Amino acid sequence: MKHKKLNIDSLKDYLELLETELEIAGAPMTYIRKVHDIEASIKWLKKHAPQFG
Repeated sequence: MKHKKLNIDSLKDYLELLETELEIAGAPMTYIRKVHDIEASIKWLKKHAPQFG
């Protein structure tokens, strides 16, 4: 299986769009917090695995 590199910048952009869409749609805060959790995971990944940053 060929390894694909994760594009962190694109992922962050999509997460921002997702968060905005959730807020506009009136989604429960628990769903928006899940997006925040993913953003925190990205920060951790960038710090501990610099090859992804």
